[in-house]
Amino acid sequence: ARRWARRLPRELLPLVGAVNAPLERLDQAFRLQREFVADAAHELRTPLTAITLQAQLLERAASPAESADALVELKRGIARSTQLVERLLTLARLDATNDGEPAHPLDLGALVEDCLVSLRPRARDRDIALASRIEPAVQVEGIDTALRSLVDNLLDNALRYTPRGGTIEVEVIPRRHGALLRVCDSGPGIPDADRARVFDRFYRVPGTRGEGSGLGLAIVKRVADLHGATLEITQSPLGGACFEVEFGASRTALPP
Repeated sequence: ARRWARRLPRELLPLVGAVNAPLERLDQAFRLQREFVADAAHELRTPLTAITLQAQLLERAASPAESADALVELKRGIARSTQLVERLLTLARLDATNDGEPAHPLDLGALVEDCLVSLRPRARDRDIALASRIEPAVQVEGIDTALRSLVDNLLDNALRYTPRGGTIEVEVIPRRHGALLRVCDSGPGIPDADRARVFDRFYRVPGTRGEGSGLGLAIVKRVADLHGATLEITQSPLGGACFEVEFGASRTALPP
């Protein structure tokens, strides 16, 4: 207990605690908001500068072929910026949750199947084998939109780092008091030293190729924490990374 609290009459401690708790939550909300604004300003500067340069190249194009190439790059830059903004907004909503959408029983397998629908065409385009083993009627207590963000980002991460001709495996397995979601890939994997840091916002493993916002796994971690789920990275039997999310150990973080 804090030193000043020790000097208060015992009868006043519950009242002081009741007053301080919402003030501490408000302070945390302001801190998260400040961090979000600072992160957004920093991370949006680079893609917006790139879009400006790409637009200038399009204006200066000397031939239809150069115009077409510049337009392709401009569209890619806009798509990257759009994805970054969407993920920043997702994190902002998750940071503010607890009083939003209530938790309720969900069929985790059905939710994952829905998310796989949009992934399959992208996997086919890259000649990636997508295998799934989803047990029926595996229920968890959760928030639908948040869990969809978790699954979508895990699948997107696996697809992003699995090379052409590789494999992704997705499993939903019942547990005694919950469920296990496992997403494994045949990509380069994640070194042990980086496994804790990959969930930090905007962190990317040094030497990582390809494009990414560094926010996808931060969203996964935030949703897992919100649901009281455990999140672990292991070595995939396919040679890459395997993300395991186990639900059911604790539900104290879920809103009523």
